[in-house]
Amino acid sequence: MMGLLTTYVFLPGIFILILFFIRKDKEQLIKWATLACCVIQAGLFLGIILPQFLSLKPEESIQENNSWISFALDSRNFLEVRYKLLLNAGNILMVLLCSILFPIAALSSFSIRSEIRTYSILFLLLNISVCGTFLAGDLILFFLFFEFMLLPMYFLIGRWGGPEKTYAAMKFFLYTFSGSILILFTIIYLGLDLSGEDGLISFDLELMSKISNEKYNFSNSEMSGTSLRIIAFWLISIGFIIKLPSIPFHTWLPLAHVEAPTPVSVLLAGLLLKTGGYGLLNIVWPLFPDVIINQATNISIFGVVSLIAGAMIAFSQSDFKKMVAYSSVSHMGFVLIGLGSVNTTGIIGANLQLFNHGILSALLFLLVEVLYSRSKNREIGAYSGLWHAMPKYTFFTIVAFFASMGLPGFNGFVSELLVITGSFSSDYVPVWIGCLTLAGIFFGAIYFLNTFKKMFYGDIVLPPAIKNPISDLTFREIILLGIPAILAIVFGLFPFLLLDLFEKGMSHSFHFLNIHP
Repeated sequence: MMGLLTTYVFLPGIFILILFFIRKDKEQLIKWATLACCVIQAGLFLGIILPQFLSLKPEESIQENNSWISFALDSRNFLEVRYKLLLNAGNILMVLLCSILFPIAALSSFSIRSEIRTYSILFLLLNISVCGTFLAGDLILFFLFFEFMLLPMYFLIGRWGGPEKTYAAMKFFLYTFSGSILILFTIIYLGLDLSGEDGLISFDLELMSKISNEKYNFSNSEMSGTSLRIIAFWLISIGFIIKLPSIPFHTWLPLAHVEAPTPVSVLLAGLLLKTGGYGLLNIVWPLFPDVIINQATNISIFGVVSLIAGAMIAFSQSDFKKMVAYSSVSHMGFVLIGLGSVNTTGIIGANLQLFNHGILSALLFLLVEVLYSRSKNREIGAYSGLWHAMPKYTFFTIVAFFASMGLPGFNGFVSELLVITGSFSSDYVPVWIGCLTLAGIFFGAIYFLNTFKKMFYGDIVLPPAIKNPISDLTFREIILLGIPAILAIVFGLFPFLLLDLFEKGMSHSFHFLNIHP
């Protein structure tokens, strides 16, 4: 009998089989079946799994752990790969984000007009791989899910994307596949380096984290790691930074976003990018305690460069969707800065930023799609006076822009505040990192306010393709925009709803830092 976590991950597989029995011309039924799958999956998490998680003791977690692949390498060494799914404080927010964004993306997919069954099958395969990536507790199992997500995303961009979809899909695949090779190489090295005294070579993340903490003592400030471990640290870190992405490994992202259909952009920005930050937080940091304290400043520099340079590039964009894409590059800088602080406050801030940006990026890309669906034009300069023409649309834009700017009362403020506080209180990064982080927030406000002024103030100006007065939001669009907008406000006003999740096992999950809440 399947456990709850297995059911959650592979439920879309059952619906994929159902889709094969629906006639090809029943396109609406296929779309509704895909949406129903994501809603049921979200209901399973919110109604059963999450309450069970909240009832656990701090040191406990929900997990399914079974032997999968095991064989003797020689007379002294034994290799084991386990089918292990794990839900703890380190991944609870990412699984919650999956449960929010997949139904939104499925509802947004009603705008897809061609090859609906093929699209829905690829969409559900992506669902399985993303959820499995966040829940995998064995590094080999993690890598299989992590690597498999490239395939459905490649075809979703390459088949249903814009004019340069083939090039965008190829660039996405090659960049992220290169990062995957670096990650796989390091996983194999870590399996050998952290093998047990009994000759067991295991890829169980919890076991490897425990051995790493014992073998490479974090509290020894003089320990900087061997040259080989430093090389391995940077190989796997760059692999995840490519997926995040951070400058200078970001060039695949804007093109992929611009060419991808909106539901795919929602998932790409909201979830796939988050696998990079998740890997740094839950794999790299626990397994390299001897390296992170000496490389913290370098990681933070990656973050600061992405934060400020991404904001400046976003300011120079004339395409609304490109501006939003580069804002993602900028906001992911907060994740690296929070991780580089190597303290509780900064790490919680980084984790919250992954979640909060997932909500906000979905809202921003949906806003782009609303305008593009009416005019087939994404040029910021083609619009003016939208405040008068589309008041409902303006309201949701205000929420998205102000939350992304980090204004108090919205969810972006909470995570950015924690990252900045963690940076200034860090023992491992200089004060100027925190100062530049504050400057990055200022630059972010500039490009959002500049875009809002151009598009919403002044007399009404619309692209020539719009012959009649532009229509405001439909009921479906209000639902699509309303869910992330409401969450951005609720989690901004009541941040304890998210912070309390860390109380369940935070000290256990972050034991490698030797810090406690």
